[in-house]
Amino acid sequence: MTSTDQPVDELLAEAVGRVVGAPPGGLEYAVDGAASLLAASADRWPLVSRALLGFAERSVGRCWAAGWRPADLVRVARRELGPVQVALAVDLIAAESRRHPAASLDRRWRDQLRELDAEPWWPSDEAYLQAFAERHRLDRFALATAALELLRVWALLPPVQPVGPAPGQSAPRVSAPRSGSRGCWGGSGRCWRRPSRRASRRRRRR
Repeated sequence: MTSTDQPVDELLAEAVGRVVGAPPGGLEYAVDGAASLLAASADRWPLVSRALLGFAERSVGRCWAAGWRPADLVRVARRELGPVQVALAVDLIAAESRRHPAASLDRRWRDQLRELDAEPWWPSDEAYLQAFAERHRLDRFALATAALELLRVWALLPPVQPVGPAPGQSAPRVSAPRSGSRGCWGGSGRCWRRPSRRASRRRRRR
């Protein structure tokens, strides 16, 4: 089965799996190959767009269950990646937030979404990637690369001590956070081992 015959949902899951499971020395090669698969067909790009938002909603939901909050995920993208991935992070959080009525969210959660301006702005899920690419002047390969890099970083985040209820959850008991550890945001309890960075900046391909 070629990539153009494979169902897009399966293709996306396979691409993300390659990138998440790649060793540091083979990461760039894995990202290049996976992004090439996703960006290969202009005709299937709207299907990739819809599949990406669905996949990202589940990925973001797993981060919520692991104790992370909206501002945390954007902060991670800013620290580990770049401005394109930060913009993607906000949009993917906005996409996931559609699953929850605003009234069901903790006030602090709503405040973070508002401060991030995490609101769906795209005309449809099928049109999202094209609209994002036009906003940020990216080709399909560059945008697929950025999305895979972001999903990888999020997938490698470990569970952390929650500091408030996630959507659909009651408020957890919060123990005193540890501070002063390397990789932590002081006093926040947010600690993790950073994923390895790629050695070089990636060029756009057309």
